[in-house]
Amino acid sequence: MPTATHRDLLDPATLAGMGSLAQDTKSPGWYGKVLAERRRKIKSGEARFLTMDELRRRLLK
Repeated sequence: MPTATHRDLLDPATLAGMGSLAQDTKSPGWYGKVLAERRRKIKSGEARFLTMDELRRRLLK
C-alpha cells in the first residue's frame, strides 16, 4: 500500500501529531558522522552492498 494511502487512513489528529513530532525530533550529533562515513565509503567504492539473500543468511546466523 502506498505511503499516501496509509496517511489517508490515519485519524487527522494522529497525523497532525506525527508532523510536529518529526519537526521536534533531532538526530544525535554522532549520527551525522556515521552518515558522512557511509557516503565517503560509497563514493570511494569501499562500501559493500548485500543482496537480499545475503542479508537473510547474515540475519539468520
